[in-house]
Amino acid sequence: MHPGDRLRALEALPPLVARALARLSTGDLRRRPRAGGFAAVEHAWHLADQEVEAFAVRIERLLAEEGPVLPDFDGDLAALDRRYLTRDAARGLAAWAEARAANLARLAALVDADWLRAGRHDTLGPLTLADLPGQMLKHDRFHAGDLASLLEEIAPGHPEVVPLRELAAGVRPGGWRAA
Repeated sequence: MHPGDRLRALEALPPLVARALARLSTGDLRRRPRAGGFAAVEHAWHLADQEVEAFAVRIERLLAEEGPVLPDFDGDLAALDRRYLTRDAARGLAAWAEARAANLARLAALVDADWLRAGRHDTLGPLTLADLPGQMLKHDRFHAGDLASLLEEIAPGHPEVVPLRELAAGVRPGGWRAA
């Protein structure tokens, strides 16, 4: 499968998370799961910062440099240092949606030879631009599953749990398979 084929699947999570979080009270946005992990507002800001500081940086450096070494993004440390729990969830979601749209536009504009540009990630090892949409999708699926579990705990019966679970399983809400 051409990596560009995954771009459509990467459009799914931002509006789904926005719908899910819009139904939560301010208190629920800040409730962490009993077993530990991110509160909904922390997910929003983590996704925004990951999109800008990890995915966008990887795209640009892989295109601009020969064999760059790409650092990891420590999302847990960022959540603490940047006090995600105290931030506005809607602003985080808007920042994420804007950054995701920019990344998808950048990836959609690549020519076939660009997908072969390679570097090395600190923890993942060799990485090409062709690998990046799959990484992004894996990250989305992880957060979709985490958010579904959080919503089941803090807002039983929330209508976005099923679509989040579908996305986490690799099925785009509405039925088509997101490879």
